[in-house]
Amino acid sequence: MRSAFFILLALAMFARADDFDAANQLFDAGKFDEARQRYSALVDRGEWSANLFYNLGNAELRTGAPGRAMLGYERALVLDPGHSEARANLRLLREQANAKVPPHTWLDLAFGSFSLDTWVVVATISAWVIIFGILVPVATRRTLPAGLIFTMILAIFAAAYGAAGTWYTLQDREVGIIVARQVDARFEPADRAGLADVLPAGSRVRVLSERGAWTYCELPGKGRGWVPAASVERVRLTKT
Repeated sequence: MRSAFFILLALAMFARADDFDAANQLFDAGKFDEARQRYSALVDRGEWSANLFYNLGNAELRTGAPGRAMLGYERALVLDPGHSEARANLRLLREQANAKVPPHTWLDLAFGSFSLDTWVVVATISAWVIIFGILVPVATRRTLPAGLIFTMILAIFAAAYGAAGTWYTLQDREVGIIVARQVDARFEPADRAGLADVLPAGSRVRVLSERGAWTYCELPGKGRGWVPAASVERVRLTKT
């Protein structure tokens, strides 16, 4: 039974790789819309990776959707903050579109280099080192050696840093990207309401609430306004 399970698992993995390769081949052949559909199907199936979102972003760009291309690059960077190609493409497209984004803060510099999974691993491993360092002297009734004390101090700092990084990364759950060419943010959820801001494609907002066909957001300049729900998508996806 176990061997059959592993055979089925291997076949599923090969099938996923084949689907990704097939989409890449379509892209290389200049069939960008077909490639985009294949990449999107993989995303819908929850088979996420930084390279998948990066390639999807490239396909969206080639099919004339720069806002959705920037969304793809943003999603790639969520999974791999060190993805240099996604970061370079995102920066270039933002400049071309005059996208509005909040200014960087010291928190971005301190905690923006790793993915959520990495921060969780750092915090978890450090916590286990601390627990081990506490249980060993209790169980052996001996004083901790100097080396283990030093390791414990480092683990405490690492656990705190990992926890802070996890908290910071989770704050991005409500970050959204304007995927339409240009959007008028309104003070009220109505087409004739006062204009709060004009948001080019790729602008970053924070989703606060939703009401029917409208989404209430914190705008890049820290003001607030309503945008059509179809014009904005959250960067972070959640598997159901």
